[in-house]
Amino acid sequence: MNEKECVRQFLKAFSEYKDEYDDHILQNGKLHIHVFFGEINSLFLRTKLDEPEKAKAYFDYVEKMNREGDEAVRKIVRRTILERIKDEPEAWEVFTKTASAEFVQQAQEILEELGKSAQ
Repeated sequence: MNEKECVRQFLKAFSEYKDEYDDHILQNGKLHIHVFFGEINSLFLRTKLDEPEKAKAYFDYVEKMNREGDEAVRKIVRRTILERIKDEPEAWEVFTKTASAEFVQQAQEILEELGKSAQ
């Protein structure tokens, strides 16, 4: 999955973020995918973390990005999404309880490679 397909699939699965996508394009003139997913991740962590079904669906999609994405998409997962989740203790706790055990393990390994303790 390349960046364009990643965004297309994301907006199909999470249509509630279509307005944020449109605003992002309007403000930037084009898609800046790291910025877009950074904005979405921050918004999600502020507004949906306490909704278990939404959290599971979001983390499942991030796992799909990591599993099926090309190198550019996997970089978004590593640098833009996982690092921000790790920086928020409540978000990390929800992530470790909601995401698949396999993806939590992968995330811990990724963060360790980036020099961030995943404890």
